[in-house]
Amino acid sequence: MSGRDPKIVFLGTKRKDGSDDGLFDMMKHINANCIPVDLLYGLYLTNDDHETMRIDTSNFKGDVISFELIVKYLEKRKLYDSAVSIEVVLDTERTCKYLEGLSGELLHNIFNNNNI
Repeated sequence: MSGRDPKIVFLGTKRKDGSDDGLFDMMKHINANCIPVDLLYGLYLTNDDHETMRIDTSNFKGDVISFELIVKYLEKRKLYDSAVSIEVVLDTERTCKYLEGLSGELLHNIFNNNNI
């Protein structure tokens, strides 16, 4: 492995209605170690020569893709040492629906707690 790690960049697709519901502001602060596969629009690698290639996500099994697996995948194909950035593009529509479901579940658990 090289002496530097590639930069991880989170991006999102544009929503049909043009809104972002604060999602892009939130994405600036994401420090995740895995991504639910259902939310992923695409995964891209940019190398030292400024070439961008799409990473075939069908090679990853399971409900989530961890960054550890991405690194192993890139190392196995001898792409990691030349990687400058890994771009994680989220499907904004699906991500908003997913987050709405999580927040609704969280609020349900809080307000239906007998201690309140």
